[in-house]
Amino acid sequence: MSATNSPMKIPHRAAFSLVVAYVGRKLYDQLRSVAFIVGYLLVFQLFVLRIPIANAAVLAFGLAISVFGLALFLEGLVLGLMPLGEFIGLRLPEKTILPVILAFGVALGLAATFAEPAIGALRAAGSAVVPWESPLLFALLHRYAEHLVAAIATGVGVAVGIGMLRFAYGLSIKPFVFAFTLILIALTVIAAFDSALREIIGIAWDSGGVTTGPVTVPLVLALGIGVARSYGSTESPTSGFGVVMLASAAPIVAVFVLCMVLAPTVPRFESREAFLSPESHEQATQLFASETQFEEFTKRLSDDAPDAELGIAATLSAYLWSSTRAVLLLAGGFVLVLLIFVRERVRRQDEILLGVFLTVLGLTLLGGGIELGLARLGDDVGRRLPVAFSSIELPEQQIRIRNFDDELLQQALTPDGRSVQFFYLAESDGFRPVPFGRWAALGQVLILVFAFGMGYGATLAEPALRALGRTVEQLTVGTFRADTLIRTVSIGVGIGLGMGMARILWDIPLPILLIPPYVLLLPLTAVSAEEFAAIAWDSAGVTTGPVTVPLVVAMGIGVGGAVGVSDGFGVLALASVYPILAVTITGIMLRRHQNLIMHDSERQGIR
Repeated sequence: MSATNSPMKIPHRAAFSLVVAYVGRKLYDQLRSVAFIVGYLLVFQLFVLRIPIANAAVLAFGLAISVFGLALFLEGLVLGLMPLGEFIGLRLPEKTILPVILAFGVALGLAATFAEPAIGALRAAGSAVVPWESPLLFALLHRYAEHLVAAIATGVGVAVGIGMLRFAYGLSIKPFVFAFTLILIALTVIAAFDSALREIIGIAWDSGGVTTGPVTVPLVLALGIGVARSYGSTESPTSGFGVVMLASAAPIVAVFVLCMVLAPTVPRFESREAFLSPESHEQATQLFASETQFEEFTKRLSDDAPDAELGIAATLSAYLWSSTRAVLLLAGGFVLVLLIFVRERVRRQDEILLGVFLTVLGLTLLGGGIELGLARLGDDVGRRLPVAFSSIELPEQQIRIRNFDDELLQQALTPDGRSVQFFYLAESDGFRPVPFGRWAALGQVLILVFAFGMGYGATLAEPALRALGRTVEQLTVGTFRADTLIRTVSIGVGIGLGMGMARILWDIPLPILLIPPYVLLLPLTAVSAEEFAAIAWDSAGVTTGPVTVPLVVAMGIGVGGAVGVSDGFGVLALASVYPILAVTITGIMLRRHQNLIMHDSERQGIR
């Protein structure tokens, strides 16, 4: 009997082979999820734009450690944090009262947000914002960057608390959808008519997309399912859905509120010259965390000063510190709750410690890889994309002027006899000839097609969407097939990215593109079945993964910088609303088709 219970001994060579095979399979899974979107951008840049890749070695290194880091990060979550979260989610409702569960849910949402890989994408985008054009947005991404993350985390925490109440009492998701949607529309309209708040609408809406990543969603769902089981509110097979929607909407509200508080304290400037003038020095420094940061920024504004970039070692060191702090805060909170409230010891301590270590290491490599590789690739393609379809070949030569007077154009001949147009631009030291080029209609269409293809293909490759598709097909007993959901969401994301590019190219106010689909969703959600409504509003959350978010944000900022738009935010928000709309419409059509079949069957039975 003792021999049967003794641990199995595996030869070292066989153990090594098993580990190598396991690691290889995990790396292959992550490489497959990243390969399409990265390959799509690289092929487009090399063969369509025909532009060489800048800093190819650093970019390749960043992409490589992104894949490796993502594999380690997800493996660490499975080994370390998720078992703790699932066990607490199942046992905590049995051991304590609902207010304690709600407090834990809020704390879980706060801590999980700091550990999300995509949260750094918003902060990294601050380098492309100009302070004299968007002072509040600039201050939010520089001086108040920590406040921004704290507001997002608070929103997620509140959302998790509300989700726990919903799970505990078996409440419908629809009243929460209506309440949050109406609040967000009202806040957006108020901001649209405020000159200071108008510039932060995009980042406020994008902040909802970065929160529903691989850390928050599985941990919150595990806790929610445990609460639902404990309180006997699991009659509906889709009772676990809906919390992702809450975790996306509440942070948007929190960022709007933060910006409304900060707006009166942020100075505004008429021009670059006014911002740099000695008279505005004291006000200008209010946009920065320190005087040193302000001096570094003004040095980078000079023509002969290159943008300061951290080296590889410094970048990874910075992410190592932030990753360690975030993961230990989350894991430490789990352990304290387990010991104090659940009153049980931590099981499989060696696996938990290994999981925490892999999570920290993976998050460090993933964060560094995003900054060194994915974000650079998205920004590079974004900046060169508009220029490739105009007559001006270099981004550095491009100047966007609205209401341009054609009478200012001059003619010149090239050595090969071609006629080109230019105009004189007045500068402080004289007049400079600038090549003139118009946007071609074909070029605009190609950019929109490129955005749709990127969104559609990248979403098809999202592992979380495939997992959601399988779950939905099982829960709906085949009514909503996995392939149908995957393709519907992918089409919605593609349309959303196309809309986002159109908003930046033509400088369309974001509320014009964002509010109508949300208004349309209100009656559609009202007539939709409960399970389809919950699935639809959660489906957008699985598309904003740790790879897609930094690429989309960086590309939006890059395109915005290339065409002269003060900010390129809002693309992620549009890429989130159209999948909801697409899935909601598809769910209504499937339900109607199902009812027609049942009605025909009943009529035939009567006959």
